[in-house]
Amino acid sequence: SVADPEQRACLYVNRAGLLLTQGEPREALASLALAEDLFRLLGWFGEAAKVAITRSLVLIDKDALDEAVLLLRDVVAPDARAVSETDRAQALTILGQIHRLKGVPAEGLEFAKRCLKIATKLSPTVRGEANREAGLCAQAEGDVDAARDYWRAALDHYREARNYEESARTARLIGDSLM
Repeated sequence: SVADPEQRACLYVNRAGLLLTQGEPREALASLALAEDLFRLLGWFGEAAKVAITRSLVLIDKDALDEAVLLLRDVVAPDARAVSETDRAQALTILGQIHRLKGVPAEGLEFAKRCLKIATKLSPTVRGEANREAGLCAQAEGDVDAARDYWRAALDHYREARNYEESARTARLIGDSLM
């Protein structure tokens, strides 16, 4: 019954979050799609991009990788309006992950490298995520030495961000690769 499109879009996003915690990804996706449409209608393309990224993550969990790629390609398109560099970098990293999961890690590595090119001025966490995904792609291609180099860079970025949980996950990747 809320008439204001901005408030409705925000309500849809909040509803999607609740639905995800309740284990209802299909309903959450529908709610996110409505929010994204409303944000586009309002001309809030940056917010629409954030919702598209969230939708893609839910789709990855549902193993709907091709659908997730379509959403993210709009976010990383050169003519994408009002998309922040952080959102673009996150979308590129996720595209890298999707391609690795699809069994084409070479393409995944290219997306991660594109992210690393634009992420030099972004937060250490964003750079850490891109380096870790690049390492996972390199490992999937059989280049363990390159993977370790990426993971060491990721570890440095996570430490800089004081993100101890991701530091530990990344250190484990390095340790496992040395075994």
